[in-house]
Amino acid sequence: MEILDLGFLDFDAAHARMLERVEARIVGAVGDALFLVEHPHVITLGRRDAASLIKAPAQELARLGVSVRRTERGGLVTYHGPGQLVVYPVVHLPSRGMGVRQHVGILEETTVAVAAALGVEALCRPGYPGVWTVGGAKLASVGVAVRRGVTFHGIAFNVAPDLRFFDLIDPCGLGVRMTSLTQERGRPVSLEEVKAAWVRQWLWRLPEPRPV
Repeated sequence: MEILDLGFLDFDAAHARMLERVEARIVGAVGDALFLVEHPHVITLGRRDAASLIKAPAQELARLGVSVRRTERGGLVTYHGPGQLVVYPVVHLPSRGMGVRQHVGILEETTVAVAAALGVEALCRPGYPGVWTVGGAKLASVGVAVRRGVTFHGIAFNVAPDLRFFDLIDPCGLGVRMTSLTQERGRPVSLEEVKAAWVRQWLWRLPEPRPV
């Protein structure tokens, strides 16, 4: 497993890196990888038509420096920005004996465990992808894609973003309240601390590769 920390990188550049890795993984030129990144302000749309869930006009988005991108992932609309940890696993699922549902479950369970270690009680809700606080606010959003058995896109974990930017959209079309680790704890949480903890927890849950 190769851990690739892209630091603070715009969505287009990170997306290109991810897709390049997906194609190389499909043909067996490289192994599995985990991309970690923090994006500048961007709203992303999933495969379904979700543009109507963007509540702000184009002029307001431009004034705020928020771009909009369509993607291959599942789900509807979400926001990425500074203070949010975005994780893109590029993993060949058959090699690890996993299906998509198990892959998504591991992403969610990892995030729940990291939140708990930092003093925030969180949970998964059947039928509602992502990670939620016990009070019903959304802490992380999930949206994945799979191409010839290889996963891409992943999970966006709100560590310390400016939550006001979520007011620009109807997150995932659910009308939910978004929150963050910093909001729930009432004091700042380090993105680097969360990043290291997330990688450890995910690797611990990920099945070992096996011949296919």
